[in-house]
Amino acid sequence: MKAQFKVGNNLQIEVDVPDQKTLFQEMARQQEIFNHTKCGACKATDLRFVVRHVVSGKKAYDYHEIHCQNPSCRARLAFGVNLEGGTLFPKRKGEDGKYLENNGWTKYTKDEPKEE
Repeated sequence: MKAQFKVGNNLQIEVDVPDQKTLFQEMARQQEIFNHTKCGACKATDLRFVVRHVVSGKKAYDYHEIHCQNPSCRARLAFGVNLEGGTLFPKRKGEDGKYLENNGWTKYTKDEPKEE
């Protein structure tokens, strides 16, 4: 069965799936990634999908993010890659396992020097 559905503001996705259950799963996967229409920190609507390719030693990594284009905000939503299947997921939790503020949208803050 072929189906088309819209996610976000402008993205039309077409899938070819065998049944409704698979269609539902595919829609959920696509919406989780592409349904972001505003920044979670400042609510601006000017967003940009970014992939950064970083080489560290003998390994290479791709970092998938959505960047807020508001100059006074510049928050980012980072995505992880599932080990099984290689699909993306938004990183909503910190290293400590607790949910991050702004539903995972973070702003870069320069680390303060450590006092000794």
